[in-house]
Amino acid sequence: MNSKVNIPFGHKAKCMEVSEPVKDTGFYERNTKGRISIVPTTTYCPSCSATHEFKYGKVIRKWELKHQDLNFELSYQKDEKGNLYAQCDDCGFDLRKDVVNHRTEEDKLEKVKRDIYLEGAYYKEGCYFINYEDFKATLQNLKEGDNVRFCIKQKIGPSLNILNLSEEIFKNLDKLVIEGSKVGIPRNYWRNN
Repeated sequence: MNSKVNIPFGHKAKCMEVSEPVKDTGFYERNTKGRISIVPTTTYCPSCSATHEFKYGKVIRKWELKHQDLNFELSYQKDEKGNLYAQCDDCGFDLRKDVVNHRTEEDKLEKVKRDIYLEGAYYKEGCYFINYEDFKATLQNLKEGDNVRFCIKQKIGPSLNILNLSEEIFKNLDKLVIEGSKVGIPRNYWRNN
């Protein structure tokens, strides 16, 4: 059987059946523990889309995006050289630019630190001692750009106190006390959480 199907421009075909295409929404829905979040599958305006929120005293990226959070209203424009580029129809943002440069200084995002809680820390002669290998690994992570900080738990009577290591110690490594597989960090480099 030699049949031909004529498919008009802007239509789709499945076997011998021609139909209107389904409009691409630009995202798909993901269900995580009964909560719906969307995952973008096409370009959206990074400037006026609500992808960040103020939480934990900082501006951080949203864990769950809703339908209304993303703006997909983009169009192509031509620059003075005749090159095509994408531009947001709502705010006029040129998608060739870096978003941070487009925002004001107060909108710049602060990195959220990842806390590493150290086990087995103890206090002796003005220093908190931790495993040397843990200290060395975190120092290496910091050099590679990882945003981490050491934390230890200090039990004082019935209450628990969390101490964070100040980054100043990494500029004053001569203040460290090495004892076998442990490294002692003076008390003045630890801050209350």
